[in-house]
Amino acid sequence: MHRSQRSRRTPSGPTELAGPDDDQARKEQALRQAEGNLDGIKRSDFNPVALALQMMDGSSLGKSYGEFHAASEQLNESLDGIVNEYYGGFNDSILTFSGLQERIQDASGSVNVVKGNLQRVRRMIVEERGSLDQLYTKSKQLGAIVAILRRLEEAGRVREEIAA
Repeated sequence: MHRSQRSRRTPSGPTELAGPDDDQARKEQALRQAEGNLDGIKRSDFNPVALALQMMDGSSLGKSYGEFHAASEQLNESLDGIVNEYYGGFNDSILTFSGLQERIQDASGSVNVVKGNLQRVRRMIVEERGSLDQLYTKSKQLGAIVAILRRLEEAGRVREEIAA
């Protein structure tokens, strides 16, 4: 049976197939009936004890517990119909939300990995800067030593030329 088509029992007894339009009309009728019958409950000075006593009164002056119970059942059926009508979309939304949350967590993990790598590279750059300064100083010293060795070689050549 299709989700929007449910069987329901009519007052006459037999079961008939209820379509989506019939369900909507029943929901609206239940809401109108509840609003009409329960207006007193909405008031700020509502006294539930008085209403309960009126429902217990079996005379024609009291409220009918049977009508109240029937209205309650009709509201429950309407709410069940609404839940059945929208559960698929709600379920899909939960699955979508779950998937998005999972992707956000994955992205967050990736961002944390990249952040850690950047911090590590930064530390390496700062640490290497000191060793680069040392290498620069050594390079200058070695350059000076090479310059002195070239002068000594030139002096040796000049000595050989003078001796020759």
